[in-house]
Amino acid sequence: MGVDGKDAWVRDMRRDNEVEFLVMQETKTQGLDRQCLERFWGIGSFDFEVVDPTGLSGGLVSLWDSSDFVKERVVKNRNFIVVGGRLRKDNIKINVVNVYGPQSRSQKLLVWQALKSLMCGSEEFWILMGDYNTVRSSEERLNTGFNEAMARDFNEFIDEAGLVDLFNKWPSASLRALPRRFSDHCPLILHMVSKNFGPKPFRWFNSWVEKVGCKDVVREVLGKEMVAHSAQLKVYRKLKTLSYKLRDWHVDVAKKEKEDLGSCCSEVDALEKLMEDRSLSEEEEWILEDDNMWEALPVNKYATGSWKAIVKVVAGMKVNDVAIHTYIRAKVGNGVSVRFWIDVWLDECALRDKWPLLYRLEGNKTCTVAERTKVFSNKLVMDAEWIDKIRTTDELMQWVQLCEAMNMFAVSMGQDCWKWAAEGQPEFTAKGTADLLMQRYDYGSNFVMKWVSWVPLKCSIMAWRAEQNRIPTRTTLVQRNIVIQDLLCPWCRARDETEMHILADCLIAANVWDCIGSWCRTPPIFAFGIKDLLKARNETVFNGKEPSVERIVRVYCEIVVFPLG
Repeated sequence: MGVDGKDAWVRDMRRDNEVEFLVMQETKTQGLDRQCLERFWGIGSFDFEVVDPTGLSGGLVSLWDSSDFVKERVVKNRNFIVVGGRLRKDNIKINVVNVYGPQSRSQKLLVWQALKSLMCGSEEFWILMGDYNTVRSSEERLNTGFNEAMARDFNEFIDEAGLVDLFNKWPSASLRALPRRFSDHCPLILHMVSKNFGPKPFRWFNSWVEKVGCKDVVREVLGKEMVAHSAQLKVYRKLKTLSYKLRDWHVDVAKKEKEDLGSCCSEVDALEKLMEDRSLSEEEEWILEDDNMWEALPVNKYATGSWKAIVKVVAGMKVNDVAIHTYIRAKVGNGVSVRFWIDVWLDECALRDKWPLLYRLEGNKTCTVAERTKVFSNKLVMDAEWIDKIRTTDELMQWVQLCEAMNMFAVSMGQDCWKWAAEGQPEFTAKGTADLLMQRYDYGSNFVMKWVSWVPLKCSIMAWRAEQNRIPTRTTLVQRNIVIQDLLCPWCRARDETEMHILADCLIAANVWDCIGSWCRTPPIFAFGIKDLLKARNETVFNGKEPSVERIVRVYCEIVVFPLG
């Protein structure tokens, strides 16, 4: 029930179809009250009963028109709500059960047994509706597995409870499935009032009303005067003329639809062939990206050049947990190009983020400042278009805060413009923006790697990794929660194996550098070749080779000093 727009969708659906009893399953919302449910029901008196969800699953709501149905008793269970009462018009007693079947077979059996116990011996009407999470036969299950045992249990429950399919009892009733939109199930509308006025006088489909030209043909024929001796003859002639006109109209429409279908199929075939021949271009990939940064910046989504590059780079950037695009502020003039809720103009953030309850009530989420405000006595006044009334205290408080902020706003004339509002930067500069972005990074490490161009890059990277403790020695692996029984160096068995020990402190490493210094005819040095020492160490640990200073020095000289030899 927390999905944006679902309340308005349910409310409009209930109003348009004149629903008198509404049930919902899987609400997944705790503490539903009248104020919240009023968003789903809409205008008019209503009553309700709720079962809260267990954790993040389940939850039931039953709502009804209190002017048509009077509640007399309620029975609640985790998986159903029974609302018993009477219809005001006929004074007939009826029980409406909102069911949400559990997943497991054992839990379903408990629910069926509980419902049978409630219905046993009752002479009142019982109507069961909801999501049973099972079917009666394999034909009712599409694209999912069919559980024969659960279906058998469900059929036995229906037989033992004396339930019958609705259309066996009321054949004139109708059940319609509506588009899902905000739900994972299709809403079902049950109409008990029969609107069948007998057989149709000629061939007619209700879908024709939605096609172009149908209503015009009907109005034209019914609006003409017919000369006849009696009213019955006039009606007969009008219906006969209407049938001929509709037949001609349908032939033309069918021909045009066939041409349109052929054109669409040709276009689809061309696109499929194009998809097989080449991949998406950079511009097409960019259009398909789900990037909300286009809402935040004053630029069209299909822009090219520097704006496109800016949006790509800026997306997701933050400075001190503040999105960098919020530093782009609008200076409102006539308000034509500044969006009221989305752009940053009245405060340091967008109005939809500061007053979200009011944003939910907004009918046009992308309205501009000019569309939503008026100037009265040199003050900015909001011209609101809410989809519902302000009802809660929190909504009223946010409304008062918004009005006060707009009253304090300095009205100016002219064109809208955009300005850079970063702290300490009166205007946008590339250097100032770069300094602002550099605040994201922490350079507090005492070690600064000196990169020398003539040193092989792989050696420099290895030295940098060693200094940053990014080499998988035994102590480093333990720090990353990897279980190591023995932390001692596998060469000397004297100290724990750390980066600095294996590359400098260990006896093997020291002898390696002594030999390299002697070979180079230099005084004793304490520098080291990291990669070769690590390779020798891994051969000792994983292959069981004895450490050899001569072999390490020989390999080092062959690879580093004489790479072409």
